Amino acid sequence: TRPVAVSNATIGILAALKALDLPQGSTVIVPSWTFAATIQALALAGLKWHYADVDKDSWNLDPKCAENLLELGKNGNVNYSAIMVVDCFGVTNGKTKLISLRDKYGVKLICDAAESFGNDPHCNPFGEYDATIYSFHATKQVPAGEGGLVVFAEKTHEDACRQYIDFGFDENRSATIIGLNGKMSEINACLALASLRNLPKNTKRRNEIMGIYERMKGMDGKKLQEGRWNNLQLLAVKCDSSEERAKFEYFLNERGIQTKRYFYPACHNQPALKSLVDYNLRVTEELEKTVLCLPFYESLTKKEIMYIAKTVWEFSNQ
Repeated sequence: TRPVAVSNATIGILAALKALDLPQGSTVIVPSWTFAATIQALALAGLKWHYADVDKDSWNLDPKCAENLLELGKNGNVNYSAIMVVDCFGVTNGKTKLISLRDKYGVKLICDAAESFGNDPHCNPFGEYDATIYSFHATKQVPAGEGGLVVFAEKTHEDACRQYIDFGFDENRSATIIGLNGKMSEINACLALASLRNLPKNTKRRNEIMGIYERMKGMDGKKLQEGRWNNLQLLAVKCDSSEERAKFEYFLNERGIQTKRYFYPACHNQPALKSLVDYNLRVTEELEKTVLCLPFYESLTKKEIMYIAKTVWEFSNQ
């Protein structure tokens, strides 16, 4: 199959869900530890969702939690049609267990890979999921202002996606399904192509910066996401408590170092995104209270990195 260029990753998720033809009103298993657009696309596609917890080390969907829900669905009245995983902050999901769950329970497997384009291709090769969605938003590894890609395992789903994002037109320019205008614009495509040329250089630089962060003495006691060697999008640290995060955040911001709480609040705590089932979200709720993202972009200078390192060390030794 060929990747489908779309106007943005949110439209990409919606178009993928439509192309996979998931039954209306069926339920998708998804982590709450994600950006709101993941869940909003499910709602716009006419689907329900149940939240499953994430792994305490990778911060990605815990396959055991997903399987618990699938087993409950077998014995109840829940029609699970898909599992949607999210490559949290760019760290890719382990696929072996997820693929076995897909095959065992007959559900679709979808990956919101908005943050992981350009990661090690051996971790997330094209086509292993039923659908994979990447983002070319301005903050991503391939900034195009806006845009994204959808990759399918099957050609029929690719064709359905192309029709959906082109007003539902068939080859005769007749709308045979309800669709929308979700095509990537020419100007965004040009920007994406230009950014792709810089991807190897930028990836190398981000990995260099990650190495410096990993060697910071002041990072002792702050947990880095497992798989961080493969993290090209964001650098997140987990503090010991919500109180420590608040102090750490204030200390850095007062000294001119911008930080951000990503995926805060978690989706299950946002009024429009609540689910009927929140299955034991202990790890998600801990991450929501303790994770903070530090500056991480390829144009950081050595002087700026050393200043951040010095400030982190001062916080840890005050």
